[in-house]
Amino acid sequence: MARSVLRAMSEALGAGVVNLVNTFDPEAIVVGGRLALAGDLLLDRLREMVADCTMVSDLRQVRVLQSTLHTQAPVIGAFSLVLRELFQPEGDGRLRSTGTVPVRSSDVVPVRSADAVPAHGAGGVPPERLTAG
Repeated sequence: MARSVLRAMSEALGAGVVNLVNTFDPEAIVVGGRLALAGDLLLDRLREMVADCTMVSDLRQVRVLQSTLHTQAPVIGAFSLVLRELFQPEGDGRLRSTGTVPVRSSDVVPVRSADAVPAHGAGGVPPERLTAG
């Protein structure tokens, strides 16, 4: 029973992998996470389907590999995104993953507090003239 479920799952996954290979023509497909724990029970069928159903040249077969990270891959990937965000060089002109544009220190103009607020209140009117009367 378990083998038939695993075979059906590998067939469905294989169809998706074949579409990815036909679309993007990668050198290799790496299976990770909990799927990688199934090992050759899953990977053998994926390799068969990639070899039989893809449109890549017979001279170059796409390799189907098992990740050595197993279930740690999502954690390592998330951590690498945090590190990239923290240590991305300032002012490189690219959008950060947060969608903000980095500001270089040369883009900031210092403003004195006296320049920020007019000495006589809003519009340069002295405060005594703003009173009703």
